[in-house]
Amino acid sequence: MRYVLPIALVATALPTSPAHAQLMGPPDPREAQFNQCLDLVIEDPARGVANAREWLANGGSYFALHCLAFAFSKQQRWQSAADSFAQAAQDAEAAKDERSANLWVQAANAALADGQPSTSIAFLDSALISGILEGQALGLAHLDRARALVALGELEKARAEFVLVQKHVPQDPLGWLLSATLERRLDNLERARADINVALSLGPEDPDILVEAGIISALLGNVEEARVKWQQVVTIDAPGPARVSAQEYLRQLAEMEAGEAPAADQAVSQPPVAPETVSSDRSSR
Repeated sequence: MRYVLPIALVATALPTSPAHAQLMGPPDPREAQFNQCLDLVIEDPARGVANAREWLANGGSYFALHCLAFAFSKQQRWQSAADSFAQAAQDAEAAKDERSANLWVQAANAALADGQPSTSIAFLDSALISGILEGQALGLAHLDRARALVALGELEKARAEFVLVQKHVPQDPLGWLLSATLERRLDNLERARADINVALSLGPEDPDILVEAGIISALLGNVEEARVKWQQVVTIDAPGPARVSAQEYLRQLAEMEAGEAPAADQAVSQPPVAPETVSSDRSSR
């Protein structure tokens, strides 16, 4: 499991689990063309946009809009993706198709990627109010809502969302990681440690979890424990943001021990990883 920015907006046409089947609604004959549309987007996003637009002009309805939104997301045209997902969600709602909830969530993800957390929350509220989301899908919607609230600085409201995340998707390490990060930012270090320990139990070799675990350990004065966590990241992780962060914290510890830096609980007081900037690539076609 790795965390990337922003959330990958990967369209799912055919459900692969009972939960997804309930979320996506019954089969529709347009799904075959939808799958073909997605295939073209994956192969060539620009051609995918043109194809989806042509299909939309010829009565493709929210299936074509969904494909178009997916194509925009592949091009990282987040505003256009959000608009298209939202229109698809509205059209699906009008058709009483339960796919609307999934489309609202994807619209919210695109809006958040575009730096519009308020719009993201509005889209998520539309998904939640529908009553369609259940189980994992419901928990992940609350996770997205928590991230948007953090981006708005509404940290106490975000804490309440994380409680719901942990209720509905207790086996998702990302929820525990981001909750731990938020609690650390609020200086609730014991709660942060409890949450990061759960995340570690679910993802013991995940580099982002290990980086955060090291930060919390250092702030609690457990310097050697922090060192072990960060060194583990350097050992197991390919070059990337988590490894860069771990190397920087190890450098700070070395300077501290040489008398060239402040104590560990001060040296790591402004880490780069925060709930609003860590997100999961949790979707797959």
